[in-house]
Amino acid sequence: MAKCVVHYYLIVILVTGFFHSVKSIEGTEFELQNRDANFEAIFKYAMNTCKIKERVTDYDIEQIENNFLPTTETEKCFVACWLESFHVIRYKRFYRDQYIKLSTYGQDFDGTKKKVLRQILYSCKIQDCRLQRCELAYQIMKCVHDGAKNLGLDPKEL
Repeated sequence: MAKCVVHYYLIVILVTGFFHSVKSIEGTEFELQNRDANFEAIFKYAMNTCKIKERVTDYDIEQIENNFLPTTETEKCFVACWLESFHVIRYKRFYRDQYIKLSTYGQDFDGTKKKVLRQILYSCKIQDCRLQRCELAYQIMKCVHDGAKNLGLDPKEL
């Protein structure tokens, strides 16, 4: 029990630090490198935590990376856990702007990716509160996948 509590607080601290660093886009070169290192550490921690929690294999993760869309229930729940780690999903709600922040973190300097993601995500009709967490994660990924394909884009690039 104590181990779970420690993990919970560690996640809260890491995620809080991530969101704090996301808010400040400008800074010195050192601050930007430090922010990117923090994000990478948080990203890996969330990935490993969800891998254990949802009992996914390296093969499952490879399938998600290759296909973009999760196909099995285990893969869907892994994506849900990962999106929950970054508050894209909270209390069975989908926070589109948080998805955009996460997807464009440190790479969308001209704002094009944000505009495309905003167009895609706000055109989706996801009944978030009515879906279970794993299905909600799948619907989010399917929304991005289908929206990107409709615009002639590769969903992995978003």
